[in-house]
Amino acid sequence: MKNTTKKAYRPRRLHHVVYQVIARPVAKLLTRKYRFRVRNCPPRETFRKPFIILSNHVSNIDRNFIIAALPHQAYFVATEDLFCHGTLSRLIRKCFDPIPLFKPDLSTAPVRQILRRIRGGDSIIMYPEGHHSPDGLTTDIKESVGALIKSARCQLITFRMVNGFFMAPRWCSSFRRGPVRGEYVGVYSPEELAAMSAEEITALIKRDLHEGAYARQEAEGTAAFVSDRRAEQLEVHFYICPICGTHSRLHSHGNSFHCDACGNHAVLDEHLRIRAEEGSAAFPFDNFTDWADWQRVRENEYISSLPREGTVYRDSGLHLIEYCIDRYATVHIADTEATASFEGFTVEATGLQVKWSDLPWFNFNRGGRAFQFVHEGHHYELWGETFCAARYGNLYFRSRSEDGSLHIRY
Repeated sequence: MKNTTKKAYRPRRLHHVVYQVIARPVAKLLTRKYRFRVRNCPPRETFRKPFIILSNHVSNIDRNFIIAALPHQAYFVATEDLFCHGTLSRLIRKCFDPIPLFKPDLSTAPVRQILRRIRGGDSIIMYPEGHHSPDGLTTDIKESVGALIKSARCQLITFRMVNGFFMAPRWCSSFRRGPVRGEYVGVYSPEELAAMSAEEITALIKRDLHEGAYARQEAEGTAAFVSDRRAEQLEVHFYICPICGTHSRLHSHGNSFHCDACGNHAVLDEHLRIRAEEGSAAFPFDNFTDWADWQRVRENEYISSLPREGTVYRDSGLHLIEYCIDRYATVHIADTEATASFEGFTVEATGLQVKWSDLPWFNFNRGGRAFQFVHEGHHYELWGETFCAARYGNLYFRSRSEDGSLHIRY
């Protein structure tokens, strides 16, 4: 008779060996390029008991910084697309065994896996923001994070990356070289967390992980970040010209960008401050945090002025793919156009129609150039080289807002 008893989770020694022999030394070598330093590291005994370490999210290479900072092996929670890249993904699964997460479906499977591993004696690394900041401020952290920490009944360690935005804002296509550091902010025992509500734990996490890049820069002095491609791809997120108010007419190249509509040019200096070029009108903002706040207001005004029927956005040069996690594969479905309205969006080449109300959640990928979603049990990604997925996020959140406006920072 087949034994149906569920086996207890057992940590695998291979992952600890890979971490100490390969991963941590390689991570340290990589982080030297960015002059990475760690402050306030707790005593080594802290890491001998299971813990969850939460960090703000600043770049696609954050896992290297965390690995370099942690003296003890821990498991990552990783987005599903990391598992669907052939040989590289198989190697990652074998050596690091990350916990797969597809954010748009809000499945509880990753939560169950996290709790199982914690109770088996392992530790977990998470980025509760989900994606890194496009404007220098920590993005939204869901209230459910506090509930997860409370259920885990283990140590909570909070870790904050500083200056990471200047190294790699979400929209960037390259990395800037400059001083980045990590700070251990707090270590909280299971007993302390048990005495707190889930809401109080979430508030604590938001406080510890909050980072304002430009406010920090002003308080500590400006550090230079060297690159000859500082402005490239900024129009993926910053698509309204603050000088003339025109949409989708900004273009970037190297360290500068311009607006086709008004003809004004600006440049990003080595501190990621915005300066008007000679002969152009003064730029209203010198930083991306203020530009993002202004753009959010203008976007609300623009969308509110449109009729409720008809197309709000039309995008071409897109690709629709599906992630098949059961066989760790990516399937290209179509090259296509897409239209978005107040009700949802349509992928033209396939006839796929998705209502905002049918999406439990969504996710950005590829530096904000991809919109991930779940439809009828299939895990999709719609992406393009110049696609601004944030605009689809705007419509999604507006469909769920009581007053029809956008308040969330993401």
